[in-house]
Amino acid sequence: MTRLIEPVIADLQSEYGCAIRGGHTWRSLWIRLSGYAAFWKVIGLHATARAWPLTREWAAADDRALGRTLAFSCVASSIATMLLMYPPLSQTVRYAEDGRFYLRATVDQVGWLLFFVIPQAIPITVPIGVAIGIVCGLRGRAATLRTRRSIVTISVVCCAVMLVTLAWIVPAANQAFREIVAGRPQLPKGPNEMTLGELRTSGPRFLYHQRWALSFATLALGPFAFGLSASMRGRFRSIVIGVMASLAYYSLVYFFFRVSVANALTGWPPPFIAAWTPNIMFILVTLLLMRVRVHI
Repeated sequence: MTRLIEPVIADLQSEYGCAIRGGHTWRSLWIRLSGYAAFWKVIGLHATARAWPLTREWAAADDRALGRTLAFSCVASSIATMLLMYPPLSQTVRYAEDGRFYLRATVDQVGWLLFFVIPQAIPITVPIGVAIGIVCGLRGRAATLRTRRSIVTISVVCCAVMLVTLAWIVPAANQAFREIVAGRPQLPKGPNEMTLGELRTSGPRFLYHQRWALSFATLALGPFAFGLSASMRGRFRSIVIGVMASLAYYSLVYFFFRVSVANALTGWPPPFIAAWTPNIMFILVTLLLMRVRVHI
């Protein structure tokens, strides 16, 4: 570090001093700004060079459990994202009576449609990917404290990303997608195209609370996957149940959505309770798995 930083600072001081003594005000300012840029460039390159070995060591810890978890999570999330992209993209295809099909968008717009349809899948596929990644990566074993802390930290970051995605990115992407398919701009916004702030003031209350609940879905499914891997005997069994549990979570989300729509006039169950019930149920099951493991 000394061999990298001190030469940069020494060159900056020397060149800057010469420019000041020569009365070159603008040149001295340029030298100073260039020196600052060079300083942070060196810091960035050094941090990148140091981070790669540390990242490999971090991923290889605990018999590469963390590395496997991240790899399986990325693969599962990618596959689930591609599957969830099909339903909205199918709306862009129009079938004629002669059996032929036509696109409702131009060739140039197809790329934008693919781009705009990805955000709506992320809040669903990321929690599924994390849960499947944990049960696949741990291979039916209990996670060490270091692995649990690392994955919980990653899950918290995922929750923050999903909150931003659900609050602003998904509504904007949905609106852009609808306008391209409809072929005209400035369509009236539906509930799915409202931002989190717009839902809070004038949108359906259930959708407002549901976006908050889905933002924390990773913290509901992640600990459940930990408890499942530690309690179930056998890698294959824990993986199958982990996949089924992930699908069950979103089945519950859809079920309570339908219940909330059907009982909108009566107001029961309250939107807050209906939206957060899937998370609460999985947290309770996780506590039950941990209790059973302790008694065993």
